[in-house]
Order: sequence, then structure tokens, then C-alpha cells
Amino acid sequence: MAFNFDHEKHASSPHSGHAIELSASKTRGGASNSQESGQLPIVLHGVKFTSPQQLKYDFDYEYGDIAWRWRKFFNEGILGLEVTAGHGYTTVDLKVSSATQSATDQFTSKGPRAGVGLILRVNPSSSFQARALQYISFAYGVDNIKRVEIVYAKTLFDNFNLRAGYAGMQVWGTNHYGESDFKFDMAGPVLALDLSF
Repeated sequence: MAFNFDHEKHASSPHSGHAIELSASKTRGGASNSQESGQLPIVLHGVKFTSPQQLKYDFDYEYGDIAWRWRKFFNEGILGLEVTAGHGYTTVDLKVSSATQSATDQFTSKGPRAGVGLILRVNPSSSFQARALQYISFAYGVDNIKRVEIVYAKTLFDNFNLRAGYAGMQVWGTNHYGESDFKFDMAGPVLALDLSF
């Protein structure tokens, strides 16, 4: 959701100016791997998974932020630059399981985020957009997020914008002392509906 500080008739069409954005996203995923003999154990929420064995990982990921956004279309042409800065909040529910054990834990954090992007206007209601976002936190929990997306955006009516494309993300987390830190990669299709005023 975006609140524009200008008076554009079509608020959802990409244009130069300032705005405040609110965003929220949620996804889930999983993976598995084999612990080879001699590898260090995986420790989550007090449960120790010793090698060798097959481990399965599942996660639920939620992220939200509020950010200031600045866009500039050079000479009001087709190419535009986007810069964002704000504050984010994230939660990861992580589960590790084997044939004989399972453990779950939740990691939350909040911290600053910044982003940059390029916009190529095809016409007043359609554009291609490439964005990169960096989130960091200095507390226990999720401490680093990097996200990149490439989408096609289509304006629907005056206040809605549909974005469809592909996104990739890396998430790092710091666990308690003596327990395992974590990192996971996600990539796949993205579909988003934006509301602009």
C-alpha cells in the first residue's frame, strides 16, 4: 500500500514523486539434506541432531515494513529510478526433523531496511520493474535479508497495481549461544496487489 504526496490522477501508475509504503509478505518452504558422519551436530531449541542421518527442514517466513519511497523519471521519460528507506519486522518459524527427533523455534527481529530499483515504463499503465532490498538487524534472530525481484506491473483502475514476476531471497539468522545459526535461500514466482492513494 502506498500513500503518495502528490496529486496524480492515476495514483498507481509509476511517476516521479514521494510516497510512504506499507508492505507485508508471507511464504513457506522446506528442504532436506544428509548429515555425513563426523559433521558437527545441528542444535535447535535444545534438541541435538547428531550425524549421520537425514534431516528435513521446514520454515514459515513473514515480513512487513514501512518505508519512504522516492521515484524519479529522468526528463519524464520511460526510465525511472526508485530509492526506499524504512523499518522492517520479520518472523521465521523453523522446524528440523529426523526419523526419531523434531524441534521447532521462532525467530523475530526488527531493524532498518533500504532498497533501490529501476522502472521501465512501457506505457502509462504498464511497466517492468527490478528491485533490490537489504534488511539488517543487530539483535538475536533474523539479522540479514537480501531480496531481488523482477516483475511486470499493470495498473488496474486508478488505485490498484498488479505485479507478477520472479523473486529471489536469502535470509540469515543468529541463534542462541551453543545452538546452530541458520541461512536459507528462496526463489520462485511472485504475485502482488498494490493499493495506492
